[in-house]
Amino acid sequence: MKEIIEEILKPVTLDENILFVGIYRIDGVPIYVHFKNKQVISLIDWLESQVRVLINYIASGYFKDAEFRMTDSHLLLSPISKTLVLTVLAVEDASIYKLRIDVESIKSEFEKYV
Repeated sequence: MKEIIEEILKPVTLDENILFVGIYRIDGVPIYVHFKNKQVISLIDWLESQVRVLINYIASGYFKDAEFRMTDSHLLLSPISKTLVLTVLAVEDASIYKLRIDVESIKSEFEKYV
């Protein structure tokens, strides 16, 4: 399954503007994590605690997805199934429009397997 996930996420993980890609279960447990530099690790710890709360809002239907603009990056959380949420952290200069299209493409690919 890891190989399938890596293949589906390849377009995003190879993008130089993407710092972090993660797939989390609905309870906040990471299933897949890919990051490009160690500076993101401290953010991942914070993210895991925040993801649990946001995932509950997404799962309950309050949010379709969540998007945050931080000082130097963008964070996007989007459900890819009823129990999994895709998390993408991109640099500030990244095209949010392209990122949203990539996320929709990933969701379509995941639908084939879940």
